Amino acid sequence: MLEGRTGLRAMVRAYGSILKAASREWLVRGALSRADLHVMLTRSVLHLLRDVFPAVRADS
Repeated sequence: MLEGRTGLRAMVRAYGSILKAASREWLVRGALSRADLHVMLTRSVLHLLRDVFPAVRADS
């Protein structure tokens, strides 16, 4: 169960870890292009905010 802002902050921290790892894949390993990284991170955060967080709150 998520409690308002606390739950959202936890999800944003988890997203931050994804952002850091994906950026490393782009900058250090060259496994992702900048465009791929942009699409992946933008769509992921939008999905988190528009779909995941409201769905989890609705289930609480």
